[in-house]
Amino acid sequence: MKTEKYLEHIVTGHPRLIILLFLTVTALFAFFLPQLQQDTNPFLLQPTHESRIFWEKTKDTYTGLKGNTYVLLEATDTVFKAETLERIHRLTEAFLEIQLIEEEDFELLKKMAAKINGEAKSRLEELLVLGLGSDNWQELESVKELIEQSGQMTPDINDVFTQIFVRLTPVIDVMSLSNTDNIIGVDGGLDIEPIYENVPENADEIEMIKKQVSTNDLFKEVLTIKNGKYSSIIIETAINDDDTKTKYLMYLKLLDILQNKVPGNEKFYIAGIPVFSATLSHTMKTDTTRLFPIVFLFVIFGLWLSFRMLKGIIVPLFVVLLSLILTISLKAVFNIPLNIISTSIPVFILSIGVADGIHIYSEFRDYITEGLNKVDAVRRTMRELTSPVIMTSLTTAVAFMALSVTEIMQIKHFGIFVAIGTLIAMVFSLVFIPALLIVLPQSVIKEKKNITWLDRFIHKGLVKVSRFTISNPKPILFVSLMIGIIAFYGLSLIKVENNPIDYFKKDSELVISTNKIDSTASGSSVLNILVEALETDDEPLKKPENLQAIEDLSQYLEQQQLVGKVLGLSQLIRRINLTLHDEDPLFNRIPHTIEKIDTTPSETRLNSQRSDKGEETIYGRQMISQYLLLYENSGGDVLSDAVDSRYRHANVQAMIRSNSSSEIARLTEDIKKYIAVNFPKNLNVTFTGTAHLSAVANREIVNGQINSLVLSLLMTLFLLVLMFRSILTGMFAVIPLLATALINFGVMGFMGVPLDIGTAIISSIVIGVGVDYSIHYLNRLQNNIKKGLPFQNAIAHTVKHSGKAIVLNAFTVGTGFVALLFSVVTPLVTIGWMVILTMIISSFSTIVLLPALFSIFQNATIHKWNKNNLVKYQFDPETT
Repeated sequence: MKTEKYLEHIVTGHPRLIILLFLTVTALFAFFLPQLQQDTNPFLLQPTHESRIFWEKTKDTYTGLKGNTYVLLEATDTVFKAETLERIHRLTEAFLEIQLIEEEDFELLKKMAAKINGEAKSRLEELLVLGLGSDNWQELESVKELIEQSGQMTPDINDVFTQIFVRLTPVIDVMSLSNTDNIIGVDGGLDIEPIYENVPENADEIEMIKKQVSTNDLFKEVLTIKNGKYSSIIIETAINDDDTKTKYLMYLKLLDILQNKVPGNEKFYIAGIPVFSATLSHTMKTDTTRLFPIVFLFVIFGLWLSFRMLKGIIVPLFVVLLSLILTISLKAVFNIPLNIISTSIPVFILSIGVADGIHIYSEFRDYITEGLNKVDAVRRTMRELTSPVIMTSLTTAVAFMALSVTEIMQIKHFGIFVAIGTLIAMVFSLVFIPALLIVLPQSVIKEKKNITWLDRFIHKGLVKVSRFTISNPKPILFVSLMIGIIAFYGLSLIKVENNPIDYFKKDSELVISTNKIDSTASGSSVLNILVEALETDDEPLKKPENLQAIEDLSQYLEQQQLVGKVLGLSQLIRRINLTLHDEDPLFNRIPHTIEKIDTTPSETRLNSQRSDKGEETIYGRQMISQYLLLYENSGGDVLSDAVDSRYRHANVQAMIRSNSSSEIARLTEDIKKYIAVNFPKNLNVTFTGTAHLSAVANREIVNGQINSLVLSLLMTLFLLVLMFRSILTGMFAVIPLLATALINFGVMGFMGVPLDIGTAIISSIVIGVGVDYSIHYLNRLQNNIKKGLPFQNAIAHTVKHSGKAIVLNAFTVGTGFVALLFSVVTPLVTIGWMVILTMIISSFSTIVLLPALFSIFQNATIHKWNKNNLVKYQFDPETT
């Protein structure tokens, strides 16, 4: 039994049972919706990507690499005045004492107490009565140990402890003028102490602080900026990359402290990866809540304008709503969170899923107006559309599933679940819609009255377009070729870019703050350059020649416009060397392999009056070892930021004044060229850090776009050839898709729209949605030819039914995507207007290019459908 017959038998035989079954299944899945999470992780790469894995290992090796939040203070004149220095001190203390414990944390602990027993249970209940704070976190730690010792620890309980500990002490460290250690030389030794512990009370103390800061290269462009007009506070947090809720709580807490708890006259700007994640999380929630009603209303408007009947609105819309609930519920079931791109899935499911409903209802209404009863109209509709609906859904699903070959996890998840949603909508369209049409009351008179001026206008317009196309196929194809050549040039202008700050509109607080920090301070992104010594010697990075190579690299980096500051082991050694030689500028360097130290008084040295008699020979490596030992014994604690304990691996941190992935990628390539020419072979260099991950993502976007486009085209072509049993027909069906994709990319190039995580999905939309039009058009044309209609009359009949449905479909889907223009997330805005453009071009290309192609190649295509219809007839007015 054919698929059409089987479905027809089920639907017409048990319509009410089918409706009840589908509603029940959807309701059961809807219970999982509250479990749906959000992923605002700024890293586009999957956690399993080698670059992500290496970055996590790097964070375990060095300190100071957790998510840093940057607070930039802007004074009216200078930060070196008592009130500003006092505010910096108070802010530093307030940031260090931040706690993020909420009522929900107590509820989690109460639930956990109900799952355990013994001493751990009683200790935890006592703690809940006393309350949680930074002063009793150790008691909570002892409760955790008791649970582990009693064998009651489970993954869920461990996750609760992890969350609570992070929220109790979310701040690892704060670096500011008031608490950062300054390295000072005292009596031939080092004195390491904060720049100021107590707020200065007079002008002399302030001037001393200013001098200490301004003469220390480690502080320039970080703690003091633009001659003291700005100062940064850097906050390192323990919050996990995926814990966006805690990040947002942290952001709100910082705002509260800056605005209310420790206010001041200085302007402040907050930026950094944690702030980006927090802002994006909040924006996504707001956007999702706001966009869904908008797209819902736009789709309703499109359906009303198309059918002018309540049933014409309810039937397609009801189906896609149920499909959407199932699709989003599946994300919750498989614990796959919504991300910045997949938040648009509701818009896609509503807009794309309604397509089959439009075709089915339009066909059903045509049969009703011809006088059939609703059961017979459903039967005829299913026989006519089951095959094309299955094929359009499969090809659409394949096109979106092809996105899963990318390493960009946001795009991967988007493609997979739009494909799943498309298939779910297919099942609902083929079974639920026909059952609904049978159950709902039907009036032939009302349907005939609602054959509106729009239907007549579309029909007449399509007939005129088809007549002109068939009469002038070669000029049509020539003009199309010229447009394609122009579009191809536009395609060559496309730039690959992913700048997470560009996700937000230019007037958002995050964009303003990030741009201010990038243009004024040292930057809000970090490129970590890891240097590994390949020698077998102990502590090879204490060798002067190795440190000098790292220092030369640092100096090269500082000359790059994109680099705001470089910090690492060589900068620390230079500072110690300079300090121990009374700030003599000649010693602001790495000690030489063999060092001759002038032992004459410092006044003589400063006047460059040297003599061989006053010099002592010492090995540079020995001197470096002594410096580092002296630094650690004096209380220095930042070595673990720059080097491992074996002095075999060093971390050079380049602070970047941009979040542009393309700029960072170019900088990385320039650094690689420098290293290839100037770096010793015994030192190996590897790149990592948030900036590097952005550059790697740039490459993956391009690779993913090429792979998904090629794969989706090949799979779509295979399915088309299989459906029409003709390679040539399948290739013709793909041509409107290629034309649409080419024009879309051309427009992107001419308008300067970059290829990013938003626009990277456009090609799949072109293929996934555009192929529907080709399939419906060709399937109807093929059936008309098989029924014996001459070619021109078959075209006229095709555009009357499928052509009209294509136009209504493109209009309704395009109208649905207008909702994305109201998004506050710029990639979604871009997707919105580009999908609208895609609908226009794709529908127009199908209705114009396909008749032109078949008009020229009739003998190679139409002949195979019906050998008796090779004569070119004129339009028959009665048929049209």
